[in-house]
Amino acid sequence: DTPSADILALQQRYIDAYAEGLPSLRYGPGDSESSRGIAANLAVRAFQFSPLTGTQQPWHERIQEEGISTARSRRGEAVHLGPIQQVRQLVMELRDACAIALQAFVGMRISEVCGLQAYPLNPDTGLPACVEIQLSRSGLYDVFYIKGLVYKLTPSYKEAKWVAGLRPHGTDYLPPPVRAVVTLERLFKPWRDMAGKSDLIVSMKNNCGLPKCAGSIGQVNAEKLGIGYRDWMRKYVALPKEVKDWHLTSHQWRKSFVLYTIRTD
Repeated sequence: DTPSADILALQQRYIDAYAEGLPSLRYGPGDSESSRGIAANLAVRAFQFSPLTGTQQPWHERIQEEGISTARSRRGEAVHLGPIQQVRQLVMELRDACAIALQAFVGMRISEVCGLQAYPLNPDTGLPACVEIQLSRSGLYDVFYIKGLVYKLTPSYKEAKWVAGLRPHGTDYLPPPVRAVVTLERLFKPWRDMAGKSDLIVSMKNNCGLPKCAGSIGQVNAEKLGIGYRDWMRKYVALPKEVKDWHLTSHQWRKSFVLYTIRTD
């Protein structure tokens, strides 16, 4: 919760600073591409991350002039990133964490995650279009469903629903996978709106930072999302040495979900 709130705030700090530029410049209006870039750079480097609950230190150090990417070059060398590229990396890591939670808690295929839609938001609940709430037969619970399309083993796309948790009726609790969907809707809203798309997750075509035009935004695919999963696991999960190079696949969460379900009394 704390990292996601910080990353959303950091991304908005970048967007606002880039839009404003440097209006206090002595020479010129300060709205050139370079001025906007400098303003955004200064804003994200000044951002202070929050401490996790029960700790005193921020969960992430301040954005540096030069950072190290979680990914590696084709030669296996570390990739050095500028401040805006570091912001992009955090955005992608939050995307990966949310998508992993969604797959692991719901049992969806990665292609089905890629196809989820954010718009139109539900006017009553404010939740993305891919989330539906139904009252249980007993009337005691709100049952959450993720709505999407099945792309595999069907002659054409087929609509489907996956149970994503429940809560006592009349409460405001959101199950973990639904919270992940809400976070993804907020995370990609600026870029989704810039490109006029309704996909819950969109891709950023360039590798140089954050998009500045609709042409830099595309549709996410399973391959790139799967690579993000593996990078996230290597960075944030304490894997034993013997599985550091384990070729993790997205279907392993689906299989783990099934195994957990059939073992549950």
